[in-house]
Amino acid sequence: QYIEPAGDTPCFIAVVRDITERRQAEEALKAAHHRLLTVLNSIDAMVYVIDLDSYELLFINKYAVDIFGDITGSVCWKSLQKGLDGPCDFCPNELLRSRKGYADRTYTWERKNPFNNQWYEMHDRVIKWLNGRSVKIQIATDITERRQMEHQLQHNAYHDCLTGLANRRFFYDRVRQELSAAKRKKSKLGMIFIDLNHFKPVNDKYGHDAGDLLLQEVAHRLLKSVRKDDLVARMGGDEFVLLLPGIQTRDDLLQTSCTINKVLSSPFRLTCDIEVTVSAAMGTAIYPDDGMLADDLLSVADQVMYRCKQRA
Repeated sequence: QYIEPAGDTPCFIAVVRDITERRQAEEALKAAHHRLLTVLNSIDAMVYVIDLDSYELLFINKYAVDIFGDITGSVCWKSLQKGLDGPCDFCPNELLRSRKGYADRTYTWERKNPFNNQWYEMHDRVIKWLNGRSVKIQIATDITERRQMEHQLQHNAYHDCLTGLANRRFFYDRVRQELSAAKRKKSKLGMIFIDLNHFKPVNDKYGHDAGDLLLQEVAHRLLKSVRKDDLVARMGGDEFVLLLPGIQTRDDLLQTSCTINKVLSSPFRLTCDIEVTVSAAMGTAIYPDDGMLADDLLSVADQVMYRCKQRA
């Protein structure tokens, strides 16, 4: 500060303050900020900070930037979703709110993102932001591979691994559903039990690989021969069952059997040098004429099939 001289010599007064601690604190804050960004940007998950009132994206980490670009400052439902004209109807913000405001808890949920068709597990939590306002931090982890594995396990539990057809478990679940529907609608339900003739000689002559190919081809022909709502199941070995909801008469059921028999009687080209011909023994049953329960219908169809096989 300049001071008017008392004599002929100008004077200045300088005040020196030690700001070492303040500078050290600033540097420590910058270092902490840098470390935090390094950690957040190294996570193999998307991390967002979203304003709970305006839905503004206040922070997005590198993992998310690589997918969506730098969308910091934009509205989350406009940038992270497609075709919306307002906040997502599945937004969990209200689930994070308690009677006294936003609760200090984590909400976990799953959703498929429309931009990349990947499944994510989201962990949402409310925290206080720099100016004291409440914001939501969301960590979204890609669980697509896990969902695909779960789907595959679910599929395997209800489908035959060789032919891809419904298995015995799936068959019984579906029969129970269709029987309930038929009872409610007072309609009929048809069932055809199929056992291949001369399947064992194919295995004995050409090997089990050829036998597997034959079963796969039989499954393919059966699927092409039924209606969309019909069910084709492999019960085991060379035994198959067709479930035909809404069948009208026994004659319709027998007509379907004749069609199946014709389809399966055509030669099967298994490899370039292996062609085989088989036939099928079939038995039919119809609800409610032949029984009221799945096992009753299956037993009747099996007995009719057995008599047919004896005559073959």
